[in-house]
Amino acid sequence: MSAAFVNEALYRPEPNPLFLGFILGAAFLLGVIHVLGPGHGKSLMAAYLVGTLGRVREAIVLALAITFS
Repeated sequence: MSAAFVNEALYRPEPNPLFLGFILGAAFLLGVIHVLGPGHGKSLMAAYLVGTLGRVREAIVLALAITFS
């Protein structure tokens, strides 16, 4: 894509819905790639525990696994 196309698409009074969908999809994919990087293990494990209604025992096991890894 050329810079002129991006500028025209962003600053148009009514942006193209397809372009907005592309931008949101790209942002989502970049977020997914970012969260898989180092240092996000604690957040992923906390989300897993919340999503599965984890018990205290599971939280302790996950905390120990994160600590030792």
